[in-house]
Amino acid sequence: MKGHALKKPLKAGHVILRADLAEAPAIRRGDSIRVEVQSGPARLRFDAIAEESACLGHMVELRNPVNGKIFKARVDSPSLAVIVVNGTRQSL
Repeated sequence: MKGHALKKPLKAGHVILRADLAEAPAIRRGDSIRVEVQSGPARLRFDAIAEESACLGHMVELRNPVNGKIFKARVDSPSLAVIVVNGTRQSL
């Protein structure tokens, strides 16, 4: 099945059941990811490094390579994470 990975190693000849599968991560630890910060009509884009693996739609910890700060964003695609700012201040 596309987009899935085994939860644990299986022996040769073992029948693969749905219970043996988990959603494959879209982002893996160490990947360089494009981040888009959205605040009303304004858009800010920059690259960050994934601190952990994550699936589509999940939150992922990313590191800003400029200042080393860690922040969270939602995984939107295998190469994009999004932060939507609703009038609150967040340090990236």
